[in-house]
Amino acid sequence: MFLELAFSKGETIRFYELPEPSVPYLLEENDVMVALQESGHLSIYSLKDGGCFSTAFAPSYSSAPPSRDVWTWSSLRSAVVDETSVLLVTAATDSNTSAATPDKEENSTEKSQTIALKLSTGPNAISMDKLAAWVLEGPAHGIGIFKESDNSSTLFSISPEGHFLVRRIGVQEPPVETAPSSASVSDTDSTLHLALPKSLKAIVSRSSETLPLVQPTTPTIQATVHETLDVGNLISDSTVSGLSTRNVDEKLLGIVWAHRELIIFEYHAYSLRKLLKIDVSYLEDVEWLDNETYALSFPDRIEIYKLQFVNADNDRIDQELGPHPDSRYRTLELCAGWIIFSTPLVKVVEFQDDTGPLRGCILCIAQDGTIAVIAVDGFQFLYMIPGAPSPLTRISLGESNLVLTYGESIARLWDVQTKEFWRSMSIDKAEEMFSQGGWKALDLVGADIPLSQWSTVAPAFSGTDAAATLDLSLDKVVTDCISITKTISTSRDEVRNILQALERLRLLLSIVITPGLNGDVDSICTGKLKLRPSTVGVGFTSHDTTTIYPVNGPHHIWSISGNVSAARMLAIVFILRAMALFEELSEAANTVIAFYTLSLSSCVGSQYAPPSLEWLGQRWFSAPPDLRASMRVVFEATLAQVADQDAMKLAEKWQQHRCALTDITKSLTLYLHDEDSNHRVLAIDICSKGFHVWQRYIDAMEILRALFSLATGVRKDSISVQNVAAQARTAVLTLATNHTALFMSTLCLDVLNPPSLEHRRSVMQIIAFLIRKRRHILQPNLPRLMEAVVKSLDPNSNANREAVLDTATEIMGFVVKHFPTVDFHMNTQRLAVGTSEGAVVMYDVKTAIRLYVLEGHKRQLAACSFSPDGRRLVTLSLAEQTLLIWKVGTSFSSFFNPGAPPRQGHSGSEPFKTLEFHIGSEAEMTAEETLDLVKFDWVADRSVKVKIRDTILTFST
Repeated sequence: MFLELAFSKGETIRFYELPEPSVPYLLEENDVMVALQESGHLSIYSLKDGGCFSTAFAPSYSSAPPSRDVWTWSSLRSAVVDETSVLLVTAATDSNTSAATPDKEENSTEKSQTIALKLSTGPNAISMDKLAAWVLEGPAHGIGIFKESDNSSTLFSISPEGHFLVRRIGVQEPPVETAPSSASVSDTDSTLHLALPKSLKAIVSRSSETLPLVQPTTPTIQATVHETLDVGNLISDSTVSGLSTRNVDEKLLGIVWAHRELIIFEYHAYSLRKLLKIDVSYLEDVEWLDNETYALSFPDRIEIYKLQFVNADNDRIDQELGPHPDSRYRTLELCAGWIIFSTPLVKVVEFQDDTGPLRGCILCIAQDGTIAVIAVDGFQFLYMIPGAPSPLTRISLGESNLVLTYGESIARLWDVQTKEFWRSMSIDKAEEMFSQGGWKALDLVGADIPLSQWSTVAPAFSGTDAAATLDLSLDKVVTDCISITKTISTSRDEVRNILQALERLRLLLSIVITPGLNGDVDSICTGKLKLRPSTVGVGFTSHDTTTIYPVNGPHHIWSISGNVSAARMLAIVFILRAMALFEELSEAANTVIAFYTLSLSSCVGSQYAPPSLEWLGQRWFSAPPDLRASMRVVFEATLAQVADQDAMKLAEKWQQHRCALTDITKSLTLYLHDEDSNHRVLAIDICSKGFHVWQRYIDAMEILRALFSLATGVRKDSISVQNVAAQARTAVLTLATNHTALFMSTLCLDVLNPPSLEHRRSVMQIIAFLIRKRRHILQPNLPRLMEAVVKSLDPNSNANREAVLDTATEIMGFVVKHFPTVDFHMNTQRLAVGTSEGAVVMYDVKTAIRLYVLEGHKRQLAACSFSPDGRRLVTLSLAEQTLLIWKVGTSFSSFFNPGAPPRQGHSGSEPFKTLEFHIGSEAEMTAEETLDLVKFDWVADRSVKVKIRDTILTFST
């Protein structure tokens, strides 16, 4: 949904919905607007700032049995039933969207689907809950709720035969059960740097004993509908096409029409009275404009009528409305035009090729994937290629062959010279054909704006406002600029990148800042910060809704709403704090920050809408660290200016809605350790997907240990409906990928100091599992991991050694097989582990001690290998393109110098041999690629072949 609010003396509203039509409905008592799209998407918007309160999907509440009917949601009404705000949403079948069949003999079976939703106003949102759903016969626009004279409510509709039907409707809401809460409020030290209001300090100092907390349980709310009452017949010889009603002076005034006639009637106190009958033909729709005026919509015209109740002389007032100018300049000359597509044009692309069948041609692509090929030279329409049900994602051209790829399903092959369709194929078959070479491709997905920081709010064909509006990921842009600024500039390119980052920050600040509030601040912005005037407008995004505002001066921007002020001020402070990293701009940036956070209210005046503390608090946990620091500045400054009375109201409002994360995490921990719980699999899944949230409130290592046990504790011969072990293994892989540091710390710690032998065995199995499934995660942590595995084989602890010997041996076998930086020599029981710094750590597995460290390489190690006799160790560094040969066999001198590497035949710690090689780009590969592309092959005890990609080098050791 894309909204544009335009404020004037009359305060009018313009809105554009994208990508499909919607039905707007104003709820004046709540100062909000409800919009219904044809697909059933419901959205509630604030008329104050255009923000979206909540969304819902009407078909998800449907009670209609599965069928092939296509429902179009087209009607939206509101009413108050038993002091409950009810929203009535109605859909019609495709046959019901047009005029009904003329005669009853054709047995038209028109159906309408109606859903009643309860509107509930919460502390910071408006929610929609289902009350009831019905499938009724008759047109969708003929269903509504009317308040009777006895304050009861009736649901009215009209049948296809023209009978006006009413049903009494009520809302049953069980009493709310309450239970006192024993939760206590912890007394924490305030971290705010500004003074707090006295009333807020008093609230913080209170205990839960003086603040009674009542937590209501969620009752089941239902709408009850009584028997149907047929009030009377309005049309007898035709099938009803539609019904339009309006509440006028506690009466229901309605217009019902069929193929040949129109009836105006009045309903009151379960009685029906016909007021007027008009003969009409080809009537499509009727709309009430006010209590006396209505409009009739025909295929070629609109007629407006006014009811004359006092002097009813049956004279009609016709007013024919025609097209009017759009007040736009047209200075371009029209050279050619075609009406080709049945859907909007979305893209125009061309192949940049000097030769070929599509040279000098553009491809015009419609929304449904249809392509029109037009020759630019001469403006000739050549031919058209039909679309497919799936969206067109890629166009590939090879000589005279054109392949169109549709989604992930099919690809179609065309001959652009003979204009013939050859065949349809799968995506895999098309990719196999592309791999043979000679193809040029145009990717259509995401091709409009390649930068990841920008995104379009809606497709360009939806309107000029949508085409001119972009959504910028401000936190990502500013965070990247901060990272560049903090780098140490050692080259000309780095200095240029830093200056470019500063220019980007100046451009963004020029857009969001509001000059004209204070002359001194404007001088600082233009003089010291070097900001330039900007004509770019700034909007507000909420719930996939973008709202843009016309600029009526700097004061108006800060008086729209608290949410808009909070978003704008946060953007200004965030950018200024990034610019303050430059020493020469620090003082000026801090001065402007102080003005906007502390002095803005006095400059704007009584209409000033201070930043919403609720809006800032809701985005606290999801914000990156740099943005969170700016949030704290805005939050503290705003809180310091809040009046005591407003602070009390804010605290009391949210006292009943405190964060439940602590209770949730406690439940997750209990479920993970409860073998009989049916919610254990759910707890595992929640821990996996939301670990970045839960780890703040629980012992993260204990959760990981519980998952280790669950992933390895279930035997293969056991049968479980929930399949806990498989779910736990999936969670372990997810946590190892997203939280590697914590995962490896827990893993190594439990290998050395396990709570039990059974747990140590589980940890060893987890390591073996990761080596098989995610070895790139373990690669940078191999030295730390292998040291823990070796120490677990301490011979001084016979019981522990025997318990993990088989698993540890299996792990070392997996590591040596899959990681070229680790090698093991069986006869000497020596284990060599390479590090990312270039060193090699030598272990004696028999005694479980580290012998010595070989330091020869200065950059990352790619591989190492023992000679067959165990007296030589070869280490390879692709970054240095160097191979080092070390003597590692035991000698007589080793007995007198334990812990030191063997002598290499000369003094110092240099390797026995240093051999350099040069293979150019063959040596350029990532650390993960070295796992498969670097191999050693020992021809003899002193001769080794090194295979790097397709290059084979032979060295004598």
